[in-house]
Amino acid sequence: MNPVLALGLFVGIPLGLAAVIALAVMVPRRYSGADASVGEAGGLITSSAAVPNPAALPSVESGRREVTGGAHGTYVGDVADSLSSAQRQDVERIVQLARDICGYEFGVFVGEQSAGRESAEAMHAGMHDPNSAVLVAVDAKARTMDIITGSRVHRSLDDRTCEFALLTLHSSLQVGDLVGGVRDAVMLLAEHSRAPRTLHLDEPV
Repeated sequence: MNPVLALGLFVGIPLGLAAVIALAVMVPRRYSGADASVGEAGGLITSSAAVPNPAALPSVESGRREVTGGAHGTYVGDVADSLSSAQRQDVERIVQLARDICGYEFGVFVGEQSAGRESAEAMHAGMHDPNSAVLVAVDAKARTMDIITGSRVHRSLDDRTCEFALLTLHSSLQVGDLVGGVRDAVMLLAEHSRAPRTLHLDEPV
């Protein structure tokens, strides 16, 4: 056998096997990391996109995310740090109903927020139209609650109303009723940000 060919076989085959083994070890890790990041992001539940709200004045800079409002609070109590499938379905119905009531996009996040309220603001910024969106976030590990409102929502939903919604949520979280608290808080926010009814001249007063 040609010495060069023999050397290539003895060196090439082990190198090839080493490369295959390395790929087999590294590729699953890469995909498992991607799956983990998707799972964390999947904790955000949102309604369909916002629809034009007659009560909200048009934004001069509609393409730019403006200053947000809302409220922040803490609670004492134990609730799960994630939603079950049944709870998730309930929350999906809640945020969609809220959107149908007032036209704004609603989102709910239950999970860890590594940077506190800044994490909630970052999630809010990633919603379809942040200026016309409301986010309710609960971090069960840190026992914190946050409501983030976009600039257009803030015109009809002030921070004091958001604080009142957090009190409603707080009462439910203290007794371990996460979904009930989210429902009551989101419905309160939706009702208060609903476009005012227009009174026509031919309607009785």
